[in-house]
Amino acid sequence: MREFIGYEIIQKISRSESIEIYRVRESVTEKKYVIKFVASKQNSNQHLFHLRNEYKILKLFGSDHIVKPYDFQNQKDGYCLIMEDGGISLKEILHRKKTLSLQQFVAYAIEITKGLADVHKNKIVHKDIKPSNVVIQENSDSTIKLIDFGISTRLKREETGWKSVNILEGSLPYISPEQTGRVNHSIDYRTDFYSLGVTFFELLAGNTPFETNDPIELIHSHIAKSPPKIHEVRTDVPEIISKIIFKLMEKDPEKRYNSAFGIKHDLEKSLELLGSSNTNGKSFRLGKKDLNDVFKIPQKLYGRSEETSRLISIFDQVASGSAKLLLVSGYSGIGKSAFIHETHKPITEKHGFFIQGKFDQFQRNIPFSALLIAFRELMHFLLAETEDSLNHWREELDFALGKNAQVLIDVIPELELIIGKKLPVPVLSPAENQNRFNLTFQNFISVFNKKEHPIVLFIDDLQWADISSLSLIKLIMTNSDNKYFMIIGAYRDNEVKTGHPLLKTVEEINKSGLEVENIRLNPLTMDNIQELISDTFDTKQGVEQLAEILIQKTGGNPFFIGEFLKSLYKAEIIDFNYKTNEWQWDSNNIHSYGITDNVVDLMVKNIRNFPENTSKILSLAACLGNQFDIKFLSIISELSYKDLIDFLWPAIEEGVIIPIGNAQSILQAVREEAESIDMIELEKSKIRFQHDRVQQAAYSLIDDRKKKEVHYKAGISILAKVSEEEKGEKLFEITRHLNEGRDLISSESERIRLVQLNLQAGQKAKLATAYESAVNILLTAKDLLKEEDWDSQYSLVFSLHTNLIESFYLSDDLEQSQKLLEYCYVM
Repeated sequence: MREFIGYEIIQKISRSESIEIYRVRESVTEKKYVIKFVASKQNSNQHLFHLRNEYKILKLFGSDHIVKPYDFQNQKDGYCLIMEDGGISLKEILHRKKTLSLQQFVAYAIEITKGLADVHKNKIVHKDIKPSNVVIQENSDSTIKLIDFGISTRLKREETGWKSVNILEGSLPYISPEQTGRVNHSIDYRTDFYSLGVTFFELLAGNTPFETNDPIELIHSHIAKSPPKIHEVRTDVPEIISKIIFKLMEKDPEKRYNSAFGIKHDLEKSLELLGSSNTNGKSFRLGKKDLNDVFKIPQKLYGRSEETSRLISIFDQVASGSAKLLLVSGYSGIGKSAFIHETHKPITEKHGFFIQGKFDQFQRNIPFSALLIAFRELMHFLLAETEDSLNHWREELDFALGKNAQVLIDVIPELELIIGKKLPVPVLSPAENQNRFNLTFQNFISVFNKKEHPIVLFIDDLQWADISSLSLIKLIMTNSDNKYFMIIGAYRDNEVKTGHPLLKTVEEINKSGLEVENIRLNPLTMDNIQELISDTFDTKQGVEQLAEILIQKTGGNPFFIGEFLKSLYKAEIIDFNYKTNEWQWDSNNIHSYGITDNVVDLMVKNIRNFPENTSKILSLAACLGNQFDIKFLSIISELSYKDLIDFLWPAIEEGVIIPIGNAQSILQAVREEAESIDMIELEKSKIRFQHDRVQQAAYSLIDDRKKKEVHYKAGISILAKVSEEEKGEKLFEITRHLNEGRDLISSESERIRLVQLNLQAGQKAKLATAYESAVNILLTAKDLLKEEDWDSQYSLVFSLHTNLIESFYLSDDLEQSQKLLEYCYVM
């Protein structure tokens, strides 16, 4: 039996594998409390973080509608959060009563909404509103209180990606569409309104709107199916209450209420109607007092309806067994990624997979980089599945890969976590090695390429793809066995000119008989921009004049429009007038405000507005790439994790950089100096730049000489502080940094070491059949050589030239291969 020092257990309220909740009585005062307990013996760093996060957040409130915290203690074999006893949950009341009376429902709903208003007033998003997280002292007039803030966030916006249903934050029956990671919208305070709508529905109907034991079907219902109308489910419910609940549960957050105050007003009006003798036919306009005073640009797509219909139609063909390659083109910032994410809904409906990778303009030496990012992401998805599901995938992969499994483990290390260690593969001739790699990769694809779960692979920034990646894409798409497989590639068509390798690859795929689909996204029109402004500020006044300025400054580029409006808001040129309850601006002030018509210059200005330490760290991070590891940024910045994350936090709060996966909760735990932080998870935490233009702007803040110093220092630091295993995994990254700063080499030993590292990287690329990448890397090594190295470093130089000759030959450059061979004979 669990014991707590100084407390007597009255009741065990609930218990799971990781968290136990008890009602207790303090020994001295005999006052009742609730204790939430996480056992330290459990592998429960995440649960401990949630417990500490709840304590920190509860301390921010002074509201009667939020349960009060009293202490956070380390007791014997675990940690406990001691809170006031708020009473029993509405879920428990529902178990007994099945449903609430109309009068009781509206009274409770108003109190719950007051609590939620207090939560949002403190800039907190709860993220888990449901009947079991609402408590009340039964048989008394005590106020309803909200509980369970473990996964709540203090960020005004959170990004979530395509995850296994087993690791989604929130409770599936109540989760908002955006919390599923399968819609084109980040999480903000309005996610709580959706969950509130589901809660209200259950209080009246006795069940949630979507009832199924299949989690994928439940998610699809949240993102795509209309809920039943509660007045049709329960005939005594007035239609006006049904409309309130339906508005709360709108799929698009932009169509929900803007504020808890607006919800409360409409509920109070409904209560007045219930007090009248006849409620039939009585109604009022919803949202009359719903203030739109929070600056937020809608995340819906404007001017893309025809393109979206075509995109969904192409995926439907894939789901029917017809493989497709779709290329989406347009300028940087035109909204290609957001457009492609519109596939999430139909993919979820078909129980499919969506994985994505991105080529980086500063990491073009890494072969297959975007493809490997995507498939490593898929492995992480599988690792989060249930044990039964994971065993299924293990058997499928073992059977498909057989004795050649190590070929893929070498490039997708996470695969080993699923299928275990495998024997090394025999050394083959280069041609045989390429055939083996191609066959093994095709077998790997075949595991996921099934009618039961079609797969969509999104590859961003194809204009920066290496030739090896393009060849692999061609191999995948020209394989007639791939039927339920779709590749969507996005690229900047203004950077892809005649003769570009991408165009050559597309031509070859078309000749194979597979027609490549193309969609080009154009800038927004004047009408599109006016609609965006009208939706953002909930007004028709002054929209045309502002739209004219925006189209003149931005050329109709959606990303630039968003950044332009943010700058005007931060400069208080656009602001909310609480006297008139409307947004206001002066077009003349906007004209005279010194905002550049270049998006990178605007982003540079925004980055410089951060604290100096934040700006400097963002510039260092930009050197690492569009996506960077906390561990390696800490190494090159020579900062502790705590200081580093403190410096990054203002940029995270503004959404300029975005933590990936569960990185945000880990980083927040470090900021708060929480105990029992999982250092392995911390060091693996990744953050990405919001957009390439942001990274470009941060990178431009470093002058060219300083860039070389930063890159060289980064390479030296990472090389010195990583394990041999990590060195192999980070080899391309290490050589990239050192090569960028090779002009700073000050000794012969450093020069020779860099030649050796480039040789190793070239050999690794060649082994992975990325022959063009191998050529480029080995040519860099060759440029570092001196004539006398043939005498002093003969083995190294000979090996370098041998590998370069082979790589030229395997990449079909026979002329260069022959020339280098003749040169070696002379030497």
